[in-house]
Amino acid sequence: MRINDLDTLNDIRETGLTKLLHSGPRIGVGMGTCGLGNGAQAVYDALRTALDEKGVEAHLGPVGCFGYCAVEPLVNVYIPGQPMVILSRVTADDAYYIVDQVAVSVQKGEDFFFQENPTVVTT
Repeated sequence: MRINDLDTLNDIRETGLTKLLHSGPRIGVGMGTCGLGNGAQAVYDALRTALDEKGVEAHLGPVGCFGYCAVEPLVNVYIPGQPMVILSRVTADDAYYIVDQVAVSVQKGEDFFFQENPTVVTT
């Protein structure tokens, strides 16, 4: 596609941002080699099950390497209008808690943050 004017560039920019920043919550599971080797597939499957069972609407997707292999599996949680939260050393057992926190954050408009988890890193 050839970009000949500023309007075309802005249209392409908005389309790209819409794909990257969904209008609803987004959960990404780091499923690079290290993530998969440390249980990311089980985390992803547990999150999918928890979202489905609880009826929470959030986009769940695999993402690539986060670059910090020592603390895999990593999960990022993005709630529109809030900073992204990155969770480290996540296990499949954490899935229902994560989904519950997403639901509370969306329903009450509260910040998404794990008070009980000292390994949370916010960006």
